[in-house]
Amino acid sequence: MLRLRLCAGLILPGLFWACTQPVPIVPPVLEIGHETQVFVDDYVLERTEALERRLNPLEKHAANPVLSPQRPWEGRSTLPATVLFDDSDRRFKMWYRCRDELSSPRRGPDRWAYAVSSDGIAWEKPNLGLTSFAGSRRNNLIPYPVSRVLLDANETDPGRRFKALGHGRIEAEGLAGLLVGFSPDGLRWTAHSAGPLLSETKGDGTYAGIGDTHNIFGWDERWDRYVAFLRPSRRYRDIGLSHSTDFTDWRLPNPVLTPDPADPPGTQFYEMAVFRDRGVYWGLLSVYHPDSLMIDVQLAFSRDGVGWRRAGRRHPILTYGLPDRFDSHQVRALAPLVVGDEIRVYYAAENRPHALTSQDATLLTHAVEAVPETLAEQGWLRNGTGFGALARCRRDGFVSLDSGSSLGSLLTRPFTFRGDRVLINADATRGEFWVEILDPEGRPLEGFGEADAVRIRGNSTRHTAEWKGGRDLSSLNGRAARLRICATNSKLYSFTCAEAGSSK
Repeated sequence: MLRLRLCAGLILPGLFWACTQPVPIVPPVLEIGHETQVFVDDYVLERTEALERRLNPLEKHAANPVLSPQRPWEGRSTLPATVLFDDSDRRFKMWYRCRDELSSPRRGPDRWAYAVSSDGIAWEKPNLGLTSFAGSRRNNLIPYPVSRVLLDANETDPGRRFKALGHGRIEAEGLAGLLVGFSPDGLRWTAHSAGPLLSETKGDGTYAGIGDTHNIFGWDERWDRYVAFLRPSRRYRDIGLSHSTDFTDWRLPNPVLTPDPADPPGTQFYEMAVFRDRGVYWGLLSVYHPDSLMIDVQLAFSRDGVGWRRAGRRHPILTYGLPDRFDSHQVRALAPLVVGDEIRVYYAAENRPHALTSQDATLLTHAVEAVPETLAEQGWLRNGTGFGALARCRRDGFVSLDSGSSLGSLLTRPFTFRGDRVLINADATRGEFWVEILDPEGRPLEGFGEADAVRIRGNSTRHTAEWKGGRDLSSLNGRAARLRICATNSKLYSFTCAEAGSSK
């Protein structure tokens, strides 16, 4: 349980959502059950010695870009907005945005398209026959601005199995904002309302409500409601949190992550894709650098979804490529997918800078006289192309505790031991590590100390800790204990107290 500093913000029935950093109360003995414990913070750790906490950049796939504009209706861009895996037909599904010539920040309406894949790498663009382009329905276009799509496993209404948050505009009223739609199959959509539920601007053009980027987290059982991370509409970009009990009545977003003095001047947060894994909310934060008009991705994390911290001293976990590459200027990450022993991060990539806006000039990131009278007069926008791409890392691999040639170690806080084995996710290809089990006071348990621990080498997400004589751990069930993991020349990612036969 967390004690939160309370403030005005998101008020839920019977509780408050904090808008400041949470203050954790660490119990004398943690109850971690069989939950895998990652090392992004010190939640489960009492101390470390001679270990360095390191951010591990995502590895870009050799097949990139995995999605490119090839059809007339795709124009110059195939920018993925959502990728998910549907268990019902065992296929990856992608909803992506198509754009014509990128000649203006105030471009015409986007078109939305759909692709499927058996492996998430080679994508098929099926003829859906749902909407006309150039007089033909032989295309994969969807007649609805789906943007972010949620496949809701808990939905009982077949017609609302797929849910979408999009961005749209009512031209007659000059308003733009949040759109909500529902679908039985992700292709045929019913709009919940004719216009935006939350508007981007007031009728007089002043800032109010939300910006134009949305990310769905989905149903959060901790809070018993749907959660989305929207960008509040204001003169600078940051990350806000909104919620809904029915996916239609969304609250105005409350800022939860904002650039601070530790960021370079002018830094803005374009959007943040969030997923929850191993008891941690992970945020892939698209960071806009107005001085260079480029966007890269940093890692943020939270234990409650409200109080966020930045990892890796704010270095990018996914950065733009070299000048001649398809992703040379902008990368924006989607919510990750766990596929077996790896985490996949699909991302939208562009080989041209972001449009220079009057907002950038207001923030003094560019000289006012450098802003064209008409913002469409930016030559670099005309020939830019957008792509879909894939990056990945091992499971639990965003952050590791790394040891060098000198012996490093970590000591956990006391926790109630559950299970009959200890699994370690580690790369000890160039070194070795071992595991000791201690009592709450830090004394090695008989048969589980350093002298009894078997040295482990190699690279695996599921190393099994062993002790001489094949010690049985069942006698430890329900007892308070600590782990000490000692390592040289190794990367430690996580540990799990598991039951035999567990797939963790």
